[in-house]
Amino acid sequence: MGKIKSLHSKPILTAAIISDVHVDIKNPIKWFPMMMLKFALRDAEKSERPLDCFISVGDTTSRGNETNWDMAKKCFDKYKSPAKNIILAVGNHDCWNDKAFEEAKRVFL
Repeated sequence: MGKIKSLHSKPILTAAIISDVHVDIKNPIKWFPMMMLKFALRDAEKSERPLDCFISVGDTTSRGNETNWDMAKKCFDKYKSPAKNIILAVGNHDCWNDKAFEEAKRVFL
């Protein structure tokens, strides 16, 4: 893929926005979400204009545990300049864990 071109000649803000990558050590194909995140970061680096920000609007991980965030961090570490700023918004899947899920099953099932 070549350079990603802007639709406008003088944009005020350039950004790449993604969501719901769901990096998760327990994913049966755990490399797949990481590969999708890496593709997005690679594409951001190929922007014709330097991006002002790369934004993940939630659910970067599936369980918010340290292992999953470490896996996501490895994806970001591979790319030096996808954007001037990287913004990670916290989604609902970034905040829960297996313990909370098991407790909810016990209460509601």
